[in-house]
Amino acid sequence: MGNRRSPKGDEMSGRQQVGIIVFVVLCGWPALELAGFGMGISLSLPTALVCATIGGAFGGLLMCPRPAVAGTFGGLLAGPLGLFAVCYYTQHRESVWTLELVVVQLVASLPGYLVGVLLQGILTGFPTDCPTSADQTPTTRPASRPPCPGCGYESWYDGVKCSNCKYPALKAAEPDTTPDPAT
Repeated sequence: MGNRRSPKGDEMSGRQQVGIIVFVVLCGWPALELAGFGMGISLSLPTALVCATIGGAFGGLLMCPRPAVAGTFGGLLAGPLGLFAVCYYTQHRESVWTLELVVVQLVASLPGYLVGVLLQGILTGFPTDCPTSADQTPTTRPASRPPCPGCGYESWYDGVKCSNCKYPALKAAEPDTTPDPAT
């Protein structure tokens, strides 16, 4: 089936992008319709709330599929909160910028995101490979370091090895050109 994660880890997968689109369409647009900024579709608050709840749950599931419970519950909370926040923010406005809507919905969705992350940590286990302050020992550097024989940088050379040119490995990899006295 292959790896579903993105190649670099910091990019969103296609599923997560679709989840964001579902979340925005089913949670943001009903709020704009209720405030009068939409396309003129007549929506009642209960209908918009159902749309936001379904959109939040489905969008959260797509954004956080493992475990599905975490994404779903986070989305169930984030969707209606985003709807109410955008409705409240645009209630007595004559015009609104897109950036305002993004920030309002993002901030309103943070509790749902935090619930999703917390549930994900509870269900899958929190990371334990993080170093603690007791594991870290303070390191002191000498005031002045000698320059590296391989590259000349003194900030990279600690007297034994160079982290810039890998001096001892570089020296070992060079062929020995001294004549052999036995021959």
